[in-house]
Amino acid sequence: MHSLTLYGTAEDRIMIEGEFHEEVDTFDMEEGTYIAISDGTLLTMAVDENGIWRIGAATLGSDTTLEKVEGILDSEAESDRVTLTNPGTPFRWALMGSSLVSPSEWTESGTD
Repeated sequence: MHSLTLYGTAEDRIMIEGEFHEEVDTFDMEEGTYIAISDGTLLTMAVDENGIWRIGAATLGSDTTLEKVEGILDSEAESDRVTLTNPGTPFRWALMGSSLVSPSEWTESGTD
């Protein structure tokens, strides 16, 4: 089983642990970010008004499941913690950015 865990730290970093390990500084990420994972998963990550990192899933990759533990103010867990698991597809990379674009005419069916 392949797994990847993501969470934020009080030092303004995003931590990624599991198939690979990475620590990303987010000093310029006031508005939040999108995190694309190699399996097709797209996550959102931002700090809320209370200073808690919030992680959401826009979409999950094929056969990927998500387990989320909510962050709580005034505790050691002041970040949501998300663990992605996939029985067959390894997680190879993560791409982070603050912009998400799509064609203006895009609809759920992919056509007008």
